[in-house]
Amino acid sequence: MSPVGLPPGFRFHPTDEELVNYYLKRKIHGLEIELDIIPDVDLYKCEPWELAEKSFLPSRDPEWYFFGPRDRKYPNGFRTNRATRAGYWKSTGKDRRVTSQNRSIGMKKTLVYYRGRAPQGIRTDWVMHEYRLDDRDFEDISAGIQVERNENESGALDYEILGHSLGRNPKFMVTAVDLGRELIRRKIKLAYGGGSVGLQEAVASTVFTNGGLVRGFIPGYVATRGVYGPMYGVEHTVSNNYYKYFEMNHAMEAFIILPRGVDTMEGLFTLISWACEGLHNRPIGLLNIDGYFNNLLKFLDDAVRQNFMASSHMKLFISSFFVDELLDKLEFAKAFPDPRASYDNFVNPGRLDLELHL
Repeated sequence: MSPVGLPPGFRFHPTDEELVNYYLKRKIHGLEIELDIIPDVDLYKCEPWELAEKSFLPSRDPEWYFFGPRDRKYPNGFRTNRATRAGYWKSTGKDRRVTSQNRSIGMKKTLVYYRGRAPQGIRTDWVMHEYRLDDRDFEDISAGIQVERNENESGALDYEILGHSLGRNPKFMVTAVDLGRELIRRKIKLAYGGGSVGLQEAVASTVFTNGGLVRGFIPGYVATRGVYGPMYGVEHTVSNNYYKYFEMNHAMEAFIILPRGVDTMEGLFTLISWACEGLHNRPIGLLNIDGYFNNLLKFLDDAVRQNFMASSHMKLFISSFFVDELLDKLEFAKAFPDPRASYDNFVNPGRLDLELHL
C-alpha cells in the first residue's frame, strides 16, 4: 500500500547508514518500519524505466527506493541473476562497506544497466545501488535497492517516433513506455530512428517485446559505428539523416515527436519545411509531456501571426499531454483529412457537423 498523508515538500533522502541500519535491518527481521515508504519489487522482472510507477514516492527527482529479493542465478550458487527481459545489470567497481559508529553493518554494490545481452550489451545511464546486511544468515532474503539515472547525460496506422535521449524528468520515460503499450493495444505499426537509446528506444522495445511490428531507419555511417546499439525489428539503412526522413515520410501516415534536444528538432523542422513546400501533409503529433513543447507551439503560433507560416501548415500539428488523446486525435486526422474537420466537435456530438460526420 502506498503511504498517505505525507506533508507538502516531503523528501526521502536517507544516508547509506540509515538505509542499512534501520530500513533494511527492520525489513529483514520483520520489525515495524515507522513509515511504509519503500515498496517490495522484483527488480529483475522490470525494466528500469518501468520503476517510477512502482515507487511510493514518484517525483521529478529520478531516484527511487525498493526492497527486492536476491534471485540466485544457480540453485546452489552464490551469483545473483541480474538479467531482465531487455538487458542486464552489471556491477561496476568494488563493493563498499557501510559503517555505523566505526563498525561494518553492510555492503553497497553499484551496478549499471546494459541493453541487450552480454557481452554485446549497450551501457545506459541507469544506475542501481544495492545494499545488503553483513549478517550472512539473512543474505538470501532481501536487499535494499536504490535506482537512479545519471544527470549527464499502426489497418493500423504507421507511426514514426522521434526522440533519442531519456531526459531528467522520469515522466518522459514512463509516458514513452505507456505510448508503446497503447500502440500495441491499438495494433499500430511503428517506425523509429533506429538503435537502442533514448525515449524512442523505450517505445520501440515495448512494442517489439510485446509482438508488435517495428521498423528502424538509420543512416549507414551511424549503424557501422554502432553508437546507437542494436536495432529492434526490421532494419532499413539509408545514406544520411535527410534520406531517413525522406524514406519515413513515404512509409508513414503520421508522426509523433517525443521530448528531446537538437537532433529531434532537426527532424521536426525538416518535416515542417517539407510541409511548407507541399511535399507532405501528414499530421505531426507532439506528445507534450509536462508542457515540454509549449514554447515551440508559441513560436509556431507567432510565425503564423507574422505571416511567416501558413495557418494550414500549423494545423498539421496535433498536441496533447496524454498518450490516448494524442492517438485519438491522430486517428481522427487520418479519417477526416479536411482542414475544416474539428476533433473537438467530433468528441462533442452536440456540436458535430452532421454532413462531415457522415
